[in-house]
Amino acid sequence: MKKHLRKGVILAVLIFIGVGGFVLWNLFGKGEVTFVKANSGEGFACGYYYYIPQSVHKAQTVYILVEPNNTGFPSEEETVFKNDAKNTAMSMKSMAEELGCILLVPTFARPQSDELMYTHALDRDTLQNNTGTLARVDLQLIKMVENLRNLCAKKGLTVEPKILMDGFSASGTFVNRFVALHPAMVKAAVAGGVNGMPILPLESLDGEKLIYPVGTADIEAITGTAVDLAQVVAVPQMIYMGALDDNDTLPYDDAFSQQERDLILRVLGQDMQLRWQTAQQIYKAQGANATFTTYAGTGHEVTDEIKTDKIRFLKDHMDGK
Repeated sequence: MKKHLRKGVILAVLIFIGVGGFVLWNLFGKGEVTFVKANSGEGFACGYYYYIPQSVHKAQTVYILVEPNNTGFPSEEETVFKNDAKNTAMSMKSMAEELGCILLVPTFARPQSDELMYTHALDRDTLQNNTGTLARVDLQLIKMVENLRNLCAKKGLTVEPKILMDGFSASGTFVNRFVALHPAMVKAAVAGGVNGMPILPLESLDGEKLIYPVGTADIEAITGTAVDLAQVVAVPQMIYMGALDDNDTLPYDDAFSQQERDLILRVLGQDMQLRWQTAQQIYKAQGANATFTTYAGTGHEVTDEIKTDKIRFLKDHMDGK
């Protein structure tokens, strides 16, 4: 009887520890992709997803890694963007785990009713929008980061003041342009598949005024905030393209207006891969802290090699390199 009683007590204790551990784990919010509803009172009219990796613990000071959402098409269905953002967060869990970073993915819409507002690329129409749920999505993203930082503080986590960013295609363009708008907020950024034309850290080139998003000439006129180009070029960026990438958005009106298109053709040219080479030369001439990589045999895609390089780049800068 005593032997069976002892086994029963041990089993009960193990069950208690297991259930208690499960409850504590979920209270801490680790291991699950969690949705935070829009909160206009706190400055974000769109919701976001976050993920706290199992590798994160209270003794650490951790970074928030922002991965902007990108459906690849417009829609009027809110659930399209919410589901896509959740899928993005799920697919990014392993990267967040490896980096030991808290992941944030916004759920910004890309409205079909206003196709020229390419929110997922943070284009000119998007930056100029000051009304509705998509007003100044760059500022909304900052408020989401603040909200998540406060949520983490309640869980006993200390979060770094600057963020890491990663994106590809339209979301890569979003990341690269966000750095130009808010350089003081970004520790390091990775932007891929940027159509051969990252935003140029210049106000003019060869007598041409480089309006946003080609360059930075009129950002202050649009946003009311002056651009500190010294801060912009100081942000560590990994910017990459595939050598076989032919996904050129220049001809499309949702990506660029005719004015922007004509300007790009004059200062960077027609061919995307040649634009890519010219952009690298301009960044280098400006002393930008940018690492440009062209991946041979690669199209408009993120390969395993690229994933490894992205993680290594972000880890290096998390460690202060």
